[in-house]
Amino acid sequence: MNLATFADYRVFLAANAAAVAPLEAWAEAAGAADVLPDWPARRRAAALAADLADLGAGQAPVPISPDLGPASVSALFGALYVLEGSRLGGRVILDMIVRQADPRVLLATRFLRHGDGLRLWPTFVASLEAFVTGGESLRIATAAAQAAFRCFAAAQRTVAQ
Repeated sequence: MNLATFADYRVFLAANAAAVAPLEAWAEAAGAADVLPDWPARRRAAALAADLADLGAGQAPVPISPDLGPASVSALFGALYVLEGSRLGGRVILDMIVRQADPRVLLATRFLRHGDGLRLWPTFVASLEAFVTGGESLRIATAAAQAAFRCFAAAQRTVAQ
């Protein structure tokens, strides 16, 4: 995909929306606000929806149901690891496309810019290290992270069809 082009960028956002919204909803239900006091500031589904609306995407993509297993603090941190890591990836993508993107793309970058100026990754890692200490908690977090990655992959396949 060439994310500097309007069509590919819109597919990219739609695929992310199909994964981010249900993963955030799962995290919310699993107690994300209990372990991350700034959880509301971390949520990006609304930014994605606004970007897609700006691009005239029309109907929201069908959300992919995450299969993360039973909710637990460890599973929650596995899912959050993927969500927070995708924020870092978004920053890299924005840096790559900003100089060459279709002007319509540049008007819809709330998702990629979300969290700019905040220390979201370092504070997340500190919480992750406090709650996921190895052994069984690490195994559960890893399995949930892998499931969250599969959710993103499924969303990409579904939206790209």
